[in-house]
Amino acid sequence: MNNTFPQGNFESWTFFALTYFPKMKATIDLIDTTVSAALSALVGEGEYEGDVANLDFRSRSNNQVPEQVKVLLSYNVPSFGLSYASEEAVEHDESVILSYLLQLDKVKWEAGSVVIDTKKGIASIQFDLSLSGV
Repeated sequence: MNNTFPQGNFESWTFFALTYFPKMKATIDLIDTTVSAALSALVGEGEYEGDVANLDFRSRSNNQVPEQVKVLLSYNVPSFGLSYASEEAVEHDESVILSYLLQLDKVKWEAGSVVIDTKKGIASIQFDLSLSGV
């Protein structure tokens, strides 16, 4: 027997999970593949690895399904960990990664979406996904 529940958030969360999670994951996987291509072009294949992937769901009101997710993908890139890297070189590498990402129309990319931390050797990509638009 399949019950529907007129009260509570079970129905909306179930719909959300079954509808939007697969689309969101596919979009994030595409972005990860694109960043990997950019990093391979910059530092060579296999010279980096995924470090952290975080999702922060946002909704306008409590107890509602999220409307947006803030995504952080970071990559450990040992060759980026240089204390003597010039600001111009870092900006160049950030813009190369961003130029790859700008080819994707699923996300609005902004200044600061790509950040390279030369102290830690980490490249971070931050973006928002509208869950209704994935």
